[in-house]
Amino acid sequence: MAKRRDEHSCPFCLDNVCGICNEKCINFEPPFVMCSGACRQRIKRHAVYYKTPDGQYHWCSKCFTSLPKMLKLKVAPSLNADHETTTPATEYALSKFALLKAKFMDELTEPWVQCDQCSGWVHQICALFNACENADEEEEVMYTCPLCRLEELDAEEKNNELGMSPMETSVEDFPVKVEKDFLRSHSPALKRRPYTKDFTRALGFDEEIEEKVFDYLTRVDIDAVDASTTSSFVKSQDLQSCDLSRFMQKWVEQHLENLVVREHFRSATQEYPQTIDYTSKVIFVFQMINGVEVCIFSMYVQEYDKHCQLPANRNRTYIAYLDSLVYMRPRHVRTSLFHQILISYLASCKANGYEYAHIWACPTTRGGDFIYWCHPSFQKNPGKERLLQWYLSMAKKAKELGVVFACDDLYTREFELLEETLDTQLPPHFDGDYWPSEAERLAASPPKRGRKDANTASACSAKFRKRVSESVKSACESLFVIALQPTCAACKQLIVNAAYWRATNVDAYYCSKCLGAVADAIVTAAGQEAVLTEVSPANFAEACSRNKMEEAEMSCPFLDYRPNMLKNCEEHHYQFDSFRRAKYSTMMLVYQISSAQRSAQ
Repeated sequence: MAKRRDEHSCPFCLDNVCGICNEKCINFEPPFVMCSGACRQRIKRHAVYYKTPDGQYHWCSKCFTSLPKMLKLKVAPSLNADHETTTPATEYALSKFALLKAKFMDELTEPWVQCDQCSGWVHQICALFNACENADEEEEVMYTCPLCRLEELDAEEKNNELGMSPMETSVEDFPVKVEKDFLRSHSPALKRRPYTKDFTRALGFDEEIEEKVFDYLTRVDIDAVDASTTSSFVKSQDLQSCDLSRFMQKWVEQHLENLVVREHFRSATQEYPQTIDYTSKVIFVFQMINGVEVCIFSMYVQEYDKHCQLPANRNRTYIAYLDSLVYMRPRHVRTSLFHQILISYLASCKANGYEYAHIWACPTTRGGDFIYWCHPSFQKNPGKERLLQWYLSMAKKAKELGVVFACDDLYTREFELLEETLDTQLPPHFDGDYWPSEAERLAASPPKRGRKDANTASACSAKFRKRVSESVKSACESLFVIALQPTCAACKQLIVNAAYWRATNVDAYYCSKCLGAVADAIVTAAGQEAVLTEVSPANFAEACSRNKMEEAEMSCPFLDYRPNMLKNCEEHHYQFDSFRRAKYSTMMLVYQISSAQRSAQ
């Protein structure tokens, strides 16, 4: 490594060595370019490929040879600032010979910045230098690298009679008081601008739920760590270095969105709306590590309230995407913390009257990304069985806490009951969920041999709906439907945030109206009369309901949509494949959020 570094010389580094990482040029991960042809493979570096003049479509050299002379392509619809379609999707014809030949030679290196004090050069990522904030050249700002800044701090500490350390930015102050310069912990010198509006805010349940999260970690799971592999000394040291109070969960984005219901899901006898409104939220979790906040967990959710146009979607939440990074410390509480964060969100939904939560447990492929661009190479992606067990374990913990009452699958809960009436009723329909995507795939699939009618022509037929139902049945173990409210075993009505009666040794719940009629008839599996116990709503759920307030819409185009977040991070090279890059990418992510909030004022 040292020999290769010494031999390296290029116009970018000019033979300079970063004083922080002791390296010269460091390349970014190349952008993700997917072949639009039949192979659907990623175009490799240094490979020849062909693209449309607008760069929307790409073909590898192998798929290019099999293309017809005239191509029929679609132009993506354009959106305005309110995410409304201004120009619908259109088709156009393009000659194969009009495609541009290119070579995938994207080898971008990390940018540098020069210190005005020592004249040395360091990587902007190593120095946590925000080039976007310092792009304005109207006012000259002197830059001091971290190495020189450390020397200054050491000199100040020696000259300070009290020996006081400089003020440290607290993660607890980050979402509320930006005037305390959250960004100062990331960059030695930045031009300060007044912040008049908080660019993130705490979740409505932060005081009650976060307290339960940390109590659980310190009193239950920490003691439950495998004693054969972890000594009590290690556990205590890890906790001291971790400082559980330095976790912060925030939602940084909330906006209204609408889902277009395609023709494949409607028949002549159905009267479904063309669009379905929902609230999209993005939840991030940060941890202060060595004085710098690092994003370690993120989640995209869709909330459909009681006013939703589609009755089947009312009072339901869909956990669309969930992603995490391995940089959390200590690592052995990572699973427990993420479980409790998810349970906290479900508890908040429960307190706000939501009845069901839906999850599609879909593992990522090797090298694939859900939310964060470029995961660490040493981070293992859970397989299907492990991911299913992860969600089942979370649901079990939530049930013990009184947040969850049942965990079923989508086919048993919805499709099996609606199988005979799918021509007049529609199951819960979420943006990006499994069964709408599967219906799209089946509707677009070519007809089988011997059949003249295309599947698209009979998309609303009973046979087509039967195929969709069978597909959901085959994947039912990955499609969770979590009940957030108990269902009365007698009248089959949901008991929403009200007192109920539970039968001992029998997983059955009864509302107050049905209690008198069934009290004497309930028996256990052993033939003994069951004992009924009254259960009141959980205290933390009541606290969430009391503290509930109307949340204003907060939109950030950088991460409004999960694909946008991933694509924007790719284009801006906000990678998370190393700890140094994760710190920098977190800083820039926060900057993008704050910039969007300043622009909205």
